[in-house]
Amino acid sequence: MTFPFDPALVRANVPAELQDRRQWVLWRLETVKGKRKPTKVPYTTRGTHARSTAPTTWCSLEEALAAQRRREQGGVGFVFAGDGLVGVDLDHCRDAETGALAPWATAILAALASYTEVSPSGTGVHVLVRGALSGSGRKRPVREDGAHPEAAVEIYDRGRYFTVTGSRLPEYPAGIEDRQAAVDRLYASLDTKEPTAPAQGSPRQPGHLGDDEVLRRAIGARNGASFLRLWNGDTSGHAGDDSSADLALCSHLAFWCRGDVVQVDRLFRRSRLYREKWDRQDYRERTLAKALEGRTEFYEPAGPAALPARRSPASAAPDPWQSPIPFDAASDLPAFPTDAFPVSVADWIRAEAVSTQTPEDLPGMIALSVLATAAAKKYRATIRPEWVEPLNVYTEVTLPPGERKSAVFRDATAPLLDWERDAIQREGPRLRGAALSLEIAEGRLKDAKTRAIKARGADRLVAEEDLRCLNEDVAALPRAVAPRVLADDVTPERLFGLLTEQGGRLGILSPEGGIFDLLAGRYSDGLPNLDAFLKAHSGDQLRVDRIGRPAEHLREPALTVGLAVQPAVIEGLADKPGFRGRGLLARFLYSVPKSLVGRRRVDPPPVPAGVTAAYAATVWTLLDLPADRGQDGEIVSRALHFSPEAVEVLLRFSGEIEPRLAEGGDLEAVRDWAAKLPGAVARIAGLLTLADGADPGSSGGCGGIGGPSTVSREAVERAILLGRYLIPHALAAFGLMGTNREKEDSLYLLRWILRRPRDRFTKREVWQETKGGRFQKAEDLDPPLQDLEERGYIRRDQDEQRRGGGRRPSPSYSVNPGAYSVPQFPHFPHNGTAADPDAPATPGHSSSCDCPSCVPASDGDSPR
Repeated sequence: MTFPFDPALVRANVPAELQDRRQWVLWRLETVKGKRKPTKVPYTTRGTHARSTAPTTWCSLEEALAAQRRREQGGVGFVFAGDGLVGVDLDHCRDAETGALAPWATAILAALASYTEVSPSGTGVHVLVRGALSGSGRKRPVREDGAHPEAAVEIYDRGRYFTVTGSRLPEYPAGIEDRQAAVDRLYASLDTKEPTAPAQGSPRQPGHLGDDEVLRRAIGARNGASFLRLWNGDTSGHAGDDSSADLALCSHLAFWCRGDVVQVDRLFRRSRLYREKWDRQDYRERTLAKALEGRTEFYEPAGPAALPARRSPASAAPDPWQSPIPFDAASDLPAFPTDAFPVSVADWIRAEAVSTQTPEDLPGMIALSVLATAAAKKYRATIRPEWVEPLNVYTEVTLPPGERKSAVFRDATAPLLDWERDAIQREGPRLRGAALSLEIAEGRLKDAKTRAIKARGADRLVAEEDLRCLNEDVAALPRAVAPRVLADDVTPERLFGLLTEQGGRLGILSPEGGIFDLLAGRYSDGLPNLDAFLKAHSGDQLRVDRIGRPAEHLREPALTVGLAVQPAVIEGLADKPGFRGRGLLARFLYSVPKSLVGRRRVDPPPVPAGVTAAYAATVWTLLDLPADRGQDGEIVSRALHFSPEAVEVLLRFSGEIEPRLAEGGDLEAVRDWAAKLPGAVARIAGLLTLADGADPGSSGGCGGIGGPSTVSREAVERAILLGRYLIPHALAAFGLMGTNREKEDSLYLLRWILRRPRDRFTKREVWQETKGGRFQKAEDLDPPLQDLEERGYIRRDQDEQRRGGGRRPSPSYSVNPGAYSVPQFPHFPHNGTAADPDAPATPGHSSSCDCPSCVPASDGDSPR
């Protein structure tokens, strides 16, 4: 059992030197996939995952207690950072009912004689002493007679956190004592050797690659983009799970290094995933062992003497089949980082996703656009004097028909429309008065114009002067313009007028992609008239020349666009004149979620009223932020400065992205988009900062005269979570926009294979049934056959020996039985039944889940 958390005990009993350190996190008990018992998962005060190796995710004790009080779950924990404190954890040493301690535990506690408290379960104790370990942390089970089967002793001085209860055992000192000698003795007694991975998975053979050649070949392989992301330290494809990313990179390296774990270790230390945890022998050897576990195929150099063995149908027991790598772009994309948002918005995203049975990506991306619509133009993100970003964004979500996009848009934008209606009602008397004054003045102007036309002599001069004065008066009168924050699909010409009326800010949020058709159809000199949409994203001055009237200007227009479109809309966008070349497509933040159709609940619960109210309150607070205006009525943005620490984190992220834009980098194909990503992250960080203050659960507020002070390091880190999520989704989206002949050839061939159940086929069979159509020469089959083999759908058999004369036997291939049930295969029915290879694609659906709650926790963050 877990005892209720009491913050009063923590304040009263935890030693002051612990309370004064900024090394605290929150935790809550969660069921994690792959673990037998619930796990205490660490969190930040904003609800994002904390890490015991990332100081930026820690906070002060008071901040942790305040956040725990708001959430009313879990407790707080202290992180060991290698700064002179050691934690000793004695598991299953105490009777939760009587408080009696096991003899083996009493002996350890007597030797340590320092601050000791009961763990949340009531069955263990934690001891904190001053000292340091001579190596990494250790754990050893207790084997004494009468000890609990799960009794264990653990000791750490860094890279872990302890839950803290304040339930002090009074028989031990109230302070943290210096016990280096006792620590050394205990640490030595826990020295146990674990089984090590073999020094080499296979002996060095002719053709063994050098380190640099391994990297060259791994980056140049078909899955080179995935390898390069891991090599550069990008864990977004593994939901931010460092341990999972470590294993994935080691698996790549194990193939190219031919199982040589010494070389794998050496190369891993050159990657950006390398961190202090890798120096822990137990973790390193366990990861290397897992990377080699079950692997039977390694890189073999080309050449007659080194060709990989091909198995014939008659050969003995082939290697077991692995699951094929699916073609569905969305199957390997990271889950939406909902926890990056303030509590009120994150809670709404989750509840809306459940209520509408849609992926969290959809309400999450729309919520980001709603926040931008509410806050843009009032503030600007000021990273440095020379680097300033507006707070508006362009977002696009790609989902097939029938995904309830309209329902999510309706719910997400409801606070905007409600505020708009309320503002119009509130401003009604003023608007009617202004309209009446303008009508009267225009009537007088009309009469004066008639008098001036008819006047003669001296009367004409007087009449014309009256006309000029009245004309100036009419021009100076305020126009009766109703407050508006949203617009439907509009032409570029109408967009300028709306932006001018609303002080330079507006939102276009739509569950359709009609805006793309509208833009593609408005031409000027043979190219779409995109200027208004390009400049309204970047905040560049927008000028419109009117016939017979002076030019009109908007100094810093701020347009927010949020769309959810079908794949058919986004396909081919890159081919529309000017869309890619002039940078329109590079301005959007893309999301390509997994479809839930076919796996949705038919009776989901509605969004709780309290969740809806809190989300609406956040949006309304942003809408009510004061806006400074110039003499022309345009809103003048206030500066939202970044703290030095926030700038440091953002520049580090920018430095991480830059080399990936180079030739051969994994972002080269979307260089135009990725070059804008650091700026987009800065915009998101500004929006999160404003939304944090607007959150009903926040102790601060952003509606005051001064507004928010600065963008914090933590806000930038949360924005980077979204930035890392967006990278693979952008790659997938741009892949949908263009054509990929090689991929389509592979899919065509796979559909042919799966048209009827078969366990083997020959290349000649494929050629005879497909020649003259998609494939013009037999050699055209080689690339898709190789692709399907690398993905694990097929395996080439050993070439049969030619006997006597005659034609050389055609290569034969075995078919992976699992190919008929790959749920992510996008062009094949989910049940794996036969299908016409030329029939329309039928989306399939994954039965797996990679949401954060289903990803095992990192070993480095294991709570004690």
